[in-house]
Amino acid sequence: MVSGLVNVRQPANAEKKTEENKVETGKHITFKDKDGQEKTVMTSVRDSTNGEYMLTSQLDEVTVTAKSKTVPERNGNITISFMVSVPETYTKKDWRVTIHPTLDNEGEKHELKSVVVAGEQFRNMEGRRKWYEERKLNRRINKNKKRVERRKDFYPYFYRNDSTTDVLVRELDLWTEGNERYNRSWVLDTIVKNRKNLEYYYKQDFRTEEMRRKLKLYFTAKVEDLGMATYHLRSGDTLNYFISSMTQFLDRKPRYIRETVERKVTETTSAYIHFPAGSTVVDDTLHNNREEIEKVYRKMKEINEGNEFIVDSIVLIPACSPEGSFQANKILAEKRAVSLKKYLEPALQSNAETVDLVKVQYKAENWDKLMQMLSESDIEQKEDILALIKKTQDPDERERKISVAFPAVYKKLKMEYYPKLRTVDFVFHLSRRGMVEDVMYTDVIDTEYAEAIKLMDERKYKEAMPKLLEYRDMNTAICYMSLGYNGTAVNILLEQPETADREYLLAVLYARLNMDELAVQLFLKSCKMDESKIERGELDPEIAELIKENNLYNQLYN
Repeated sequence: MVSGLVNVRQPANAEKKTEENKVETGKHITFKDKDGQEKTVMTSVRDSTNGEYMLTSQLDEVTVTAKSKTVPERNGNITISFMVSVPETYTKKDWRVTIHPTLDNEGEKHELKSVVVAGEQFRNMEGRRKWYEERKLNRRINKNKKRVERRKDFYPYFYRNDSTTDVLVRELDLWTEGNERYNRSWVLDTIVKNRKNLEYYYKQDFRTEEMRRKLKLYFTAKVEDLGMATYHLRSGDTLNYFISSMTQFLDRKPRYIRETVERKVTETTSAYIHFPAGSTVVDDTLHNNREEIEKVYRKMKEINEGNEFIVDSIVLIPACSPEGSFQANKILAEKRAVSLKKYLEPALQSNAETVDLVKVQYKAENWDKLMQMLSESDIEQKEDILALIKKTQDPDERERKISVAFPAVYKKLKMEYYPKLRTVDFVFHLSRRGMVEDVMYTDVIDTEYAEAIKLMDERKYKEAMPKLLEYRDMNTAICYMSLGYNGTAVNILLEQPETADREYLLAVLYARLNMDELAVQLFLKSCKMDESKIERGELDPEIAELIKENNLYNQLYN
């Protein structure tokens, strides 16, 4: 059993706030026996559950310190970093400590790469184990290769390729890769010797669009000895990280688009009113005539009661199918229009002005509708029929050619398509009530732009960019700089009005572009315009570096 603790605490004397994660440790007990030989023993503790005494070993102190609690977002990425401090004397011991960091993204767990620190004796033993395992696997590979070669010599005509060797080689590669990955930390960026300690700088990058604003980092740790016994240290508190991004500078005022409103409006309602062949009498008992006429009444009532429009005129336009002669259909359509107007007059008596506004027109044969229906149909010969219709000007000759050239299709047209051509269009010509000008412009909130701001809050900058391009404003520049397009962001910001936010963002961008002198000028200018930019400057690494390198503390705080 190992006594220890992975714990987080705030150092009382720290100048800048950091957080620590600590593994508490102690000492071995050594003594000499009667023969003068040195012995090492471990202290024991009594288990509170079963009363048995168990061995306990304590390790020298290992401390994990967060390098920064505020994590700046750059180019759509953040870097989670901390320091692992290990006593130098520990590296000569026969132990290996493995620290497993886990990032908690509001309930979504991200297992980070482990930090592995091994003592000298442990590394030597691991090297011997590695040599032995590699040697054993290589012997299996060579043995298999010889077996395959013998088989080729004995059975050259019947031999088939043997993949066993390839499988063994892949097994060796995977073993070597796994062994290397476990026994040294690939994410330790720097090792610094500090008095009696070694400090390991750990960092790992993440895409910020996958992260929330506040992240928690906690650790588990285990210790292994030369005998491969494993001891787990209990977990302590967590480190907290806060993501700082440029979205805090977003201008959240809504954007508007101009919408054109016409004074004159036209609405059309089509009714399939059935007339007996050659008849002009409106009979509401035939087919669905009653329902179709009711549809027209409802539309009239909707316009009259809506109080938004004034009816300028209502035009009735009956149409006939191409069946029969064009001249006969022309006379028939005209008479049906007049008959339909008389039929509707009783329903319009409540509004005398409406009766006077009803006009009649007609279509002798509804060829336009037929061509539309053909183009949307699955009839194989429709392209040939459409070409014939466009080529032949005389409507009677047109129909005759179709019946001769495509008799089967013509039969289908008469049965299924022609009845749908005998429609009556009710065209309502309306004016907006109280509107004098022919055209009016209104401002409507741009919902696409609002969606772009929401996407930026979620750090989905690539999705937001197309919705912002048209505006080329401050938010567009912030989106560009968040994606790393610094030059483009500068050009857009220079087009914006001068504000403290603009000057600060330009300072950040010029610092990224190594134009430090101009960056300093703009940062100081933004601080004079808005003192809160001083505190903000300590959060952004570009500005923090400028403050340090140019010793701006006196200018900022005096």
